[in-house]
Amino acid sequence: MDIAKMKMYYQKELWKKAMVDNLLKLGKITEEEYREIVGDSEI
Repeated sequence: MDIAKMKMYYQKELWKKAMVDNLLKLGKITEEEYREIVGDSEI
């Protein structure tokens, strides 16, 4: 799945922040991709 689709899911609240946190922990996305998806400057 591409980052744009993940970001859309997050913005439409189909995914919660905890789900994106888990993707980062599992190594499925990078810290930069995480910030792009959730819009946070901090992890």
